Amino acid sequence: SLGQVGCFGDSHTEGVYGAPWVASLQKQLGRVCINYGKNAWTVESVLRRAETASPLQDATILAGTNNVLMELASRRDNQAMLTVYRALNLLPIDYQPRIESYGA
Repeated sequence: SLGQVGCFGDSHTEGVYGAPWVASLQKQLGRVCINYGKNAWTVESVLRRAETASPLQDATILAGTNNVLMELASRRDNQAMLTVYRALNLLPIDYQPRIESYGA
């Protein structure tokens, strides 16, 4: 028997602000799909969640949009947006986005 599928990501996976697709995937696969998506999550947060999830047979990962938004906020010196993203992702107060973090 095939195991569960973990669906990790940001709001695109969570489905609250994006198109909810996890339930459709579950129906198409005929397997339990667990939605581990969370609005505003960066690659770092998705990685932390994936590392602490119960063992899964398969997984999907959709992440990186919020890292790009943080980079754009940094370039525009939008400290308010950076502060919100840092708080929502439990990132250090002095965290600065960098291209290397996109492939965490």
